[in-house]
Amino acid sequence: HPAYECIELLLSLGVVSKGSDNSFFPNRPITYVEATKMLVSLLGYEKYAEAQGGYPTGYLAVAVQYKIIPRHENKPHNTIMTYADAAVMLASAMEAEVLERVVYGDYERYDTIHNNTILSKYHDIYVVEGIVNAVGNARITPGEMLGNDEVDIQGQVFKNVSLDLKEFLGYTKGVNLGGWLS
Repeated sequence: HPAYECIELLLSLGVVSKGSDNSFFPNRPITYVEATKMLVSLLGYEKYAEAQGGYPTGYLAVAVQYKIIPRHENKPHNTIMTYADAAVMLASAMEAEVLERVVYGDYERYDTIHNNTILSKYHDIYVVEGIVNAVGNARITPGEMLGNDEVDIQGQVFKNVSLDLKEFLGYTKGVNLGGWLS
């Protein structure tokens, strides 16, 4: 199968699983609840979901609780995923915080780290929200002028920003900043 290596990776991570007879059908459409289970597992919440009753209800409950899927979604478990469903689900999951193991050994503990999302963890992309105080040589608050590729959002300066944010000076703006560090 063309996706063999990807499927094996997802199997090893526990994101997908084989049937009781060790079968796997990569070309079969997936259901909404199967996709929810995959995202919950990918984000590290599998133990929480199992403690809430397991598949499917525990995974759905955890997905709603931790904003992995939109709260208003109420689809029957066997609904086949559409591209629109996938887009909405992935948009929500990208903003959900990843659950990480923070204590190892006899007493494992899991926790989220503020703004640690799939985008930040794996792609160095962050969402920054706040008042845009300065963009390049335009500033609305006292302070040093910035370089043409810099932006000050809520007092934090980001370099190498290729977005033109001058129209947002003085406004609160959520901005996706990929790989730009202060």
